[in-house]
Amino acid sequence: MPDTIKYPSAKGTNSFKPLADYIHSLGLKFGLHLLRGIPWEAADKNLSIKGTDYKAASIAQPTKGCDWYDGFYGVDMSKSGAQEYYNSVFKLFAEWGVDYIKADDMVNTAEIEGMSKAARLSGRDILLSVVPRDDIPISFLKENVHMARTGSDFWDVWQMLKLEFPVAAKVAKDAEGGFWPDLDMLEIGKMGKKFLTKVPMSG
Repeated sequence: MPDTIKYPSAKGTNSFKPLADYIHSLGLKFGLHLLRGIPWEAADKNLSIKGTDYKAASIAQPTKGCDWYDGFYGVDMSKSGAQEYYNSVFKLFAEWGVDYIKADDMVNTAEIEGMSKAARLSGRDILLSVVPRDDIPISFLKENVHMARTGSDFWDVWQMLKLEFPVAAKVAKDAEGGFWPDLDMLEIGKMGKKFLTKVPMSG
């Protein structure tokens, strides 16, 4: 649910729809960044999975969450209720008017397939972009998503951006109708100094 302090338009509705409607009125598209899995709170409280008799704890994998961000457990897609959970998430996004989802930490094919199916069943054309593990075959990605992140994170450091051009040249051949290699975000403005020492300054 939206944080109504950060997003005052959600007050009274608990919804991003007012924000999405405004964005659409400008002729723009509305996208969200989503982390793989199910929130700790939902699993620890064993909340119900919408529209089912299943419970969140039964599909959660506490040891298989994101390595670099706390807050989400993995989802065991072999369990009853797992697909229904993702279906409920994407149905909610469709009701809000979301056009684009960037799903991060997509380290297994089962959850990619689960999100892909959920997006198709949502009732809205949602462009699905994922950040996959490096060894997931490009053929699999083309069958299940519209975009797949390639290359490394980069920040507001020109040298980081320059390192991505050879990557872009290498993956350009994978682009085709309905699928595009995603070279990640392009930082605009100053984000922070702490990344300056991580990249060689020559070249």
